[in-house]
Amino acid sequence: MRHWVRRAALPALVGMSASLAGPVLPSAAAAVSPDIVINQVHEGAPNPRNSGSVVEADLAVDKGDSDDPVLPGGNLTYTITVTNNGPDVAEDAELTDTLPAGTTFVSLSSPAGWTATTPPVGTTGTVSATADSLAVGTATFTLVVAVDAAATGQLSNTAKVASATADPDPDSNTSTETTQIGQPSANLAIRKTDAPDPVTAGGLLTYTIEVGNSGPNAAQNVVFTDDIPANTTFVSFSSPAGWTASTPPVGGTGTVTATRSSLATGTATFTLVVTVNPAATGMITNSSGITSATHDPNTADNADSEDTRIAPAGPVCTITGTQRSDVLNGTPGNDVICGLGGSDIINGLGGDDTIYGGPGRDFVSGGNGSDTVYGEDGDDILSVGDRVRGNDTVDGGPGFDLCGADPLDGVLSCP
Repeated sequence: MRHWVRRAALPALVGMSASLAGPVLPSAAAAVSPDIVINQVHEGAPNPRNSGSVVEADLAVDKGDSDDPVLPGGNLTYTITVTNNGPDVAEDAELTDTLPAGTTFVSLSSPAGWTATTPPVGTTGTVSATADSLAVGTATFTLVVAVDAAATGQLSNTAKVASATADPDPDSNTSTETTQIGQPSANLAIRKTDAPDPVTAGGLLTYTIEVGNSGPNAAQNVVFTDDIPANTTFVSFSSPAGWTASTPPVGGTGTVTATRSSLATGTATFTLVVTVNPAATGMITNSSGITSATHDPNTADNADSEDTRIAPAGPVCTITGTQRSDVLNGTPGNDVICGLGGSDIINGLGGDDTIYGGPGRDFVSGGNGSDTVYGEDGDDILSVGDRVRGNDTVDGGPGFDLCGADPLDGVLSCP
């Protein structure tokens, strides 16, 4: 029995249609392969339900630090750059950064369009910033933290970026920066002055001592020392607030010390007063020093010395004039004659005399004997000539003086 060929339609492929023709065998002949003929293929419009595209935004974050190394107690600045490499806008973008151990928050600056959340200044925690959408391009943030004064070693800080949009390369969404902590340093220096100079034997001598710290860090465990100079004794010592001083007893000798646990940048001024021994002569030298437990990049200025000339003690006058113009006569003995002011006429007469003309235009005659004559201030006429040669000394002092003396006498400060 013969069967007619029947056309049958297959399910259409995407965008295509087809019809098949061939003999259809009875079920009894199922073992025989049917002949299938493809008569024609028709291309149709694409099925919109079977087409589409993937939305992606390739985010990346990079960060740098300054200064590196950073000093304890200083500020550390991170520059954080968030980049959207596209091809699409990143929705609900978020940057997070947890402050490193050993630091506290100072500030965060973020671009327009971002909303930032930070810890309070001086505390720790996490900084975050969000944007509803991030177009292709970059956004730069600046994060500043304060490094603890006792921090050592290194600091490690990590920033992360993410969004609700698929990211084809999530490995670039994290960036870590390591910063070395440098050695703290404090540049200490000391400078001192004296007054009066020259100082009179038996008088008071005052030293003004200035200690400075030019940083950049505070100096820890600071020690100031000053040895009372030879030929002097201690009177007093004053130090600024915050310093603990130790001194010799009044009238004694030894070392003055002052200590402070921490000295910030700036200056501190001390005042030391000593008494010069009455018999002292020559020069007084006083030295001071400053040290601390903090590294000092320049120790050459950590000590200072001051030299002070000692002037002879003032005369003990046996004959004294007034502030007016006087006529003063000595005795046959050894006299100390002092003209205090005015234009005086002074005669030493006999004996080994010491005569001080004082201020004014004075006429001074030593007379016989081994005399020492000081014209002092003013234009003076001085005479020490006598029957003995080489036994007198004349010193005109300031002013235009005329000095008469034997050829072998000592003449000072006379034209």
